[in-house]
Parts: sequence; structure tokens; C-alpha cells
Amino acid sequence: MKVSKLRPIKRDKSAMRGQGKSWKRRYLDNAGLPSNISGSYSIHEARHGWLIREEERVYQYRVEGKLARKGRRFRLIDVFAGAGGMTLGFSKSFRHAFDPVWANDFDESCVTTYNANFGDHCFPGDIVDLLNSRAVHIPKADVVIGGPPCQGFSLLNKKRDGDVRKQLWRPYFEVIQRSGAKIFVMENVPQLLGSFEHGEIVGAAEAMGFKVWGDVLCAADYGAPQTRRRAFIIGCKFFDPKLVFPPRKTHFNQLKGGNWSPCSLTSLN
Repeated sequence: MKVSKLRPIKRDKSAMRGQGKSWKRRYLDNAGLPSNISGSYSIHEARHGWLIREEERVYQYRVEGKLARKGRRFRLIDVFAGAGGMTLGFSKSFRHAFDPVWANDFDESCVTTYNANFGDHCFPGDIVDLLNSRAVHIPKADVVIGGPPCQGFSLLNKKRDGDVRKQLWRPYFEVIQRSGAKIFVMENVPQLLGSFEHGEIVGAAEAMGFKVWGDVLCAADYGAPQTRRRAFIIGCKFFDPKLVFPPRKTHFNQLKGGNWSPCSLTSLN
């Protein structure tokens, strides 16, 4: 997904001559960025230096366990949860301030595993049937996460055209609506981005009042021992997610990426 370049910052070069540092270096210094940053660091990144500082602060809070100790905690729903891998990433085990309150998966073995690890609130069955049942109540939540089945978009599926699983994002959005969540995080294969269904997802989210952004992340950039690439679509009602997404990499090759890598902003330049 490409974004048009931002207009360069207007500046009076003559007023900056003889001051020892370039205007760009002083801007980065004021933003609190490292002195060994490469000269190719973009104007776009400099203008959002405060976001990088804030992201670094939140990251340090999480690593030190302070984030989970904050008074405010957030209610979490995981749709198409599987055994709970995505819930785990939002959990106290990773020092986050989220409490899972409801989940669903079609596979009963996955549901049993989920409930054994996160509490007895994951329900088995077809999500469409559950939403049509009067006996099922979707609780209020702050965030909805989940990965609608990816087989309909996978290149390994030679019959993916017309695959009904491509439409399972619709009950996912119904859960968002019923729960009143103000943020959602959707995960899928990279082929989702740019597809017809991707356009439908963005359109439906914007109609519900969400600002939406998506990109492809590599698991190895965040500590997983594999180069798995996955698409993530983020929606938020009170903040534009494209300002903070993709998140800062936690693992990178210094020989290829330099001594400092603040975040994966290549798609924004």
C-alpha cells in the first residue's frame, strides 16, 4: 500500500548557516533521537519524532512490566481465536494491560486449549450460528482482535475465487459493532491487502467511524524464529493508526539495517 509523500518542511537555509549542525540534525536532536542515526533518515520520520519517542516510552514500560501495572485495563475479544496465540500476545504474559472476556473458534480442540490457558470464555461453533443465537451475548470490549480464515486468500488455494470464507470478515465486524470496541486488529495472509475484500473491509470500517491502516509485518522483525509475513489491518475510532503503524522493530540485522532501526517506516516514504 503506497502513501503519497508529505510535502517537505519549509525552512530558511540562510538563517541556519554557521550554526554548526544542519537543520535536520537539530530537528532530530530536539526529538530526542540517537546521534548515530544515518543521514538518509527522512523528513517524514523527523516530523513524527514525537511518535517515535512515545512508542519507545511505551515499549520500555512494557518490557519493565509497568504497563500491566497501570490502573486502566482493557477488555479484549478474540474472534477466530484458534488456540489463543493472538490473545497470548495481548496478555499479561507479555506484560500488556488487556483482559480477554470472550472468544470463539470452530475447532473444539482449539477451544479447549484456549479455555485451559485464558479462562472459560471461548465458545465453540460457527461464528455465524453463534451470532444468530439469542442465547449468545457478546460482552462489551475495548478491542477486538482475530484472523478470519485465510484459505480464501492463500495462493496455495487453487480454487480461492468464490471461496465463501472470504466473507467471514462480516461476522467479525458484527462482533465489533455489538461489543462497542473502538479498536480492532485483523490478521491475515499478505494477499488480503489490495484484494476486492480488502476494499470492502476498509469501506465497512470507515462507515462505522474507524480510521483504518494496513501493512505486512515479518515475524522475524519482532523476535519470532521464522520469516513469516502476515498482513495486519488496524482500525481505531479516536486516532489515525497510520501514524504509529507498522510498529518499531525489536529485532533486526545491524549489518543490513545500521546500528539503529526506529520502526518500519519504509512504506510511508
